[in-house]
Order: sequence, then C-alpha cells, then structure tokens
Amino acid sequence: MPRASYAPYAALAASVLFWGLSFTATKIALEGLSPSSILFLRFGLACLLLLPPAFASGSLRLPLRVHLQVLAVSVVFPGCYFALETWALRLTTATNASLIAAAIPMMVLALSSVVERRSPSLRSMAGVAASLAGVAMLVGVGGGPVNTGDALMLGAVASASVYMVATGRLSASVAPLGFTALQMAWGAIFFLPMFLTNPPSPDAVPLASLLAVGALGLFATVGAFLAYNYALSRVEAPTASLCINAVPVVAVFGAHLALGESVSMGQALGGAVILASVYASSRPARNTEESAQPA
Repeated sequence: MPRASYAPYAALAASVLFWGLSFTATKIALEGLSPSSILFLRFGLACLLLLPPAFASGSLRLPLRVHLQVLAVSVVFPGCYFALETWALRLTTATNASLIAAAIPMMVLALSSVVERRSPSLRSMAGVAASLAGVAMLVGVGGGPVNTGDALMLGAVASASVYMVATGRLSASVAPLGFTALQMAWGAIFFLPMFLTNPPSPDAVPLASLLAVGALGLFATVGAFLAYNYALSRVEAPTASLCINAVPVVAVFGAHLALGESVSMGQALGGAVILASVYASSRPARNTEESAQPA
C-alpha cells in the first residue's frame, strides 16, 4: 500500500491527540478565565498564526459563493460547537462530555446516509457499535448525573455532525490551509462580542491558565483543525468522524497524567476497544486498492 494513503489517517490521529488533550487544557484554563475569554483568545491566536501564510499562499482567493459557504459552516463549527462545549464543561464532567461526544459518529453516519441517499456499510455500522461499546466501558464507571451541561453538549454534538457532513464536500474545493484560516478568523469574530462584555484582568489570570489557552490555540485549534480538514478532504465523513471516538481515550489518560485522575482497569480496556474499532473501521481497504492497481 502506498505510504501516501496513510497520510490522512496520520492526520486524524494527530487531531484526536490534540482534541483529547484539550479537555484537560480547558479545565486548567477555566480556573482563571471565563469561557468567552478562553474562546476568543484561543481562536484569536489561531487566526494570527494562520492568516499570514494563508494570504501568502493565495489559498484565500476564493469565489464569493465559497466564502459564504465557509462562513456558514464556521458559524456551526467552531462557533456553535465550541461555545456549547466550553459552557458545558463548566456544568458537567469531562467524562459525561466524552460519553455524549461519542454520539458524533452515529449522527454523522445517519446524516450522510440521508444526504447521499445510500445505506451505510456493514463495516461502518459495526465500527460505530464497537466504538460506542468501548466508550461505555471507558466512561461508564465515572460518569456523573445528567445535568444542563449534558444538554449543551448534545447541542455541540449536533453542531459537529452537521459540520462534518457539510465540510466533506466543501473541503474538496478549498485548500486545508485557507479553509482553516477562514474558520479561525470567523471563530474569533464570532466570540469577540462575548469577550468584550467581560474582558479578563491580566493581573488576575494565573500563568497556568494563560499557558493552557496558548496550548489550545496552537495545538487543539491550529494543529487539530489543519490535520482534520486535510483528512476530510481525502476520506469519507463517517470514517473521519469515527476516529473522534478515540478522543475520550486521550482525554481520560491525559487527565490522569496531568490532573492525577485515576484510571480503572475497565477504563483501560474500554480505551483499547475504542482504538481497535477505530483502526479496523478506518484503515484503507486493501482489497479495493489492490483491485484498482493495474495487473
């Protein structure tokens, strides 16, 4: 199998790593900053990092119609998704949020089937089922009671699912760098009014919170978005969304290492099941590629 065929899956792995660790970083940032401050600073930093190279590469020279399409998906993601997720994390546990986020692949699979008017493959459905079973094992032990934060997280799941299905087609006509830079710019604009209503006092913000926001902007935003948008331009949306179920694995073990949270044997086994199901369902189909090669 050509090495290039593994590139989208390596990009998906990078985005999963960065987004998984973002749960811990967000918890640390919330100790000294409001959700609106975290969101604006996170996307403002990403905007500053991505717009110059995007301008220089010419990837922002797009028809007005495409710019409006990018604006539309940016309102949904990062706009609605990260607003709902960040406020949800103030009201619910990271464990509950991870469990609810595990519904993304199933919702993406359903939306893709409706939009594309085709039935999902048995392999995809089996992968989603196995992955959900692993998530239940991973977070079922430590989940807290259902609350308002869980409802907000469910809204975030719906936003992410719509984004993934819509972006699968749009990303084919926009370079990943340009697409991501525009997302960051619209995200910063989206969160600016909320930031201005309650700006933080620099003297009162702990250094740990500032470093956490920096990590969110550099890795969980710039790095993860670039990697995921690149992957979406080369693999189907249901396959890419299935990899999101590996995010709770990284989130749980990241919290264990950084925050000292315990990891049970059941959680470790659930993480292994998730990773195995994601690998089995998302790896390139060898038979398809081999049949496409000339004899």
